[in-house]
Amino acid sequence: MEPAKEDTSQLERGKRCPTKRIMKLRNDNWVYGIGDLREIWNDCGFEDVVGDYNLQDGDVGFINDHLIRTISWLSSIRHDEMSRRVVDWIKKREKFDDKLPTIRADDKDLSWIGDDLISYMDSLRRFAAPVLVEGEEIKLEENEQMPYDEQDGKPDIFKFRIANGHLQLRNKEGTENGKVTVMRKRLPTSDQIHMEEIRMLNSLRDAIYKEKEEIRICTCICTVYSNDRSTAQCLSFFAEDGDVERKLAQIPPDCSLLEDCLRQIKGIASAIEFLHYRVQSSNPAEEDSRYCHLDLKPENIVVFPGQSKVGVWKVIDFGISKVRKPTTFTTLGTDRKPRITHTVSTSTYQLGGVFQPPEINEQNQRVMGRRSDIWSLGCILTEVLAANVRSLSSWRNQIKSRRSEDDGLFGDTDQFYYYYEKSDRLCMPVQYSKLNKAFRHGLNEIPNVDDPNNFKVLSKCTELVKSMVVVKRSHRLKSNLVVSELENILNSKAVLTS
Repeated sequence: MEPAKEDTSQLERGKRCPTKRIMKLRNDNWVYGIGDLREIWNDCGFEDVVGDYNLQDGDVGFINDHLIRTISWLSSIRHDEMSRRVVDWIKKREKFDDKLPTIRADDKDLSWIGDDLISYMDSLRRFAAPVLVEGEEIKLEENEQMPYDEQDGKPDIFKFRIANGHLQLRNKEGTENGKVTVMRKRLPTSDQIHMEEIRMLNSLRDAIYKEKEEIRICTCICTVYSNDRSTAQCLSFFAEDGDVERKLAQIPPDCSLLEDCLRQIKGIASAIEFLHYRVQSSNPAEEDSRYCHLDLKPENIVVFPGQSKVGVWKVIDFGISKVRKPTTFTTLGTDRKPRITHTVSTSTYQLGGVFQPPEINEQNQRVMGRRSDIWSLGCILTEVLAANVRSLSSWRNQIKSRRSEDDGLFGDTDQFYYYYEKSDRLCMPVQYSKLNKAFRHGLNEIPNVDDPNNFKVLSKCTELVKSMVVVKRSHRLKSNLVVSELENILNSKAVLTS
């Protein structure tokens, strides 16, 4: 039985050996997370590093904060001089971790390692990944790489996990433990359109921070520029539950989740109202700027876990948004109400889609704006209602099957909210937009349910849709009125009792 005890003892020592555990960590992660390194050393202790030196008050905290990556790197290369050097750094309170991102192979501070230092530089880079801070922009230094748990080389839009301890979130002390999953969007900085998108995302994030209430917009956590500043990576939280298109396909067609869905749609409407009227840019030169999204659709509303049975819905993808800047103008020496001017932050080739209004699909930049978002939101609300009373796919198929050549919609086109009608008025061929008759019929059929309370709520919602999905832009409700109407519906006596 004695050999078995010896084997157990050896196994226990192996578990407590920091070098072996760091080597194992290398097999599981591309970069060495600060959080993982701290767990290893706090479990194993620093005796192997400091030798006979007796750690004083505050020494362990200093090592954790300013030397943990350096001693881990030196332990992985097993250099004999490590203990003496580390003790010297502790006594002098030298924050050597801060030097790792920029240190070079010919640096005199590491000359004691000798000629082997050049061969160790690649491993050093895996210990030197930065700690990202929510709301801040950083540039990667020469030895730094993104703190992802796997090697990059992935598509520009890709899901990653941030290494343990490498993301510091706003309003939370210290760094976030665990591996936070993010969505990376990499953009070339040479493209002015993409730089405008980055600037706008940062302005939105700063504006949201100033709000006391939750704004249902998923913007970037932080922006990281490459060492040569040729690319920028915008990171946002990854929505584990997918998007609204996927969520609507999972909703039972019995109105049991209708109230939950309406509350989430109200949150989206409030986010759009925030964009339209309440954003305050952190840039003084753009203090009165206003935004619109221009590409609202179920795929651009993502779902996060939450107390609601349908999750928490948030707006994403501001790649084709527009900034509207009020500018005061003077007539006869009197300042008048600001007139809105337009600055489009995208190329028009990106615009167009099933959920977008005629002015966007026609590429009419002169008139596209905040009311365009109202049309799109009305289309989304329609599909939310339809998904709660019947299968969304069957509802869509029914609308498509009812289309006729008279409506200008036939063949395999996906557009069914409106159509074009041609006229030869004034002896010139003119094309007009009209609501698709099949869509109007399908919308009117949505409230046809047995439960009287559901009937009342659905009827009010379809009337709201009719004031949003209107061809004439000026007749569409403003976003603040949409929020108010949804609030009234939810607060009315007809709120669901099914």
